[in-house]
Amino acid sequence: MKRLLIPAVFFVLIFRLHAQQIPDIELHCLNNDTIQLTDFQGKILLIEFWASWNRQSRENHKQLVSLYNRYKYSGFQHSATFDMISISIDLNEKDWQSAIEQDALHWRNHCCDFKGWKTEAVIKFDVYLIPFYLLIDDEGKIVKRQAHLNEIERYLQEMTVK
Repeated sequence: MKRLLIPAVFFVLIFRLHAQQIPDIELHCLNNDTIQLTDFQGKILLIEFWASWNRQSRENHKQLVSLYNRYKYSGFQHSATFDMISISIDLNEKDWQSAIEQDALHWRNHCCDFKGWKTEAVIKFDVYLIPFYLLIDDEGKIVKRQAHLNEIERYLQEMTVK
């Protein structure tokens, strides 16, 4: 009986982690905008956690910009569209804005409350390192957590309407 129970519990925990509904968090963004994560229901959403001082985050931005350009106008299953949110754990506004400009991050939603690791989204999504990525499906469920960008791109390719 134990042999069946342990794998079953493990499967349920893994499934629950990936099928978790996103919390309704308010984010403070560039130009004093505020957005709610639930506003993106019906879209495939990639959330990036990063910082201007983190070398790996900055190096990944080239691939992230390419991914955004490739999928921003793509059609997905269930008539979903694609969007991105970048959440920074920066403490300094000038450094954050400068990095956005230098890395040519031209999507609309850049958010930072300048609380660093105490940012609400960091805590609620249990972000423990950066860069950190979450891919949310059109029903608001986490389908990829801390995935490599290549894995995220494969998922987006599979979901694209052909």
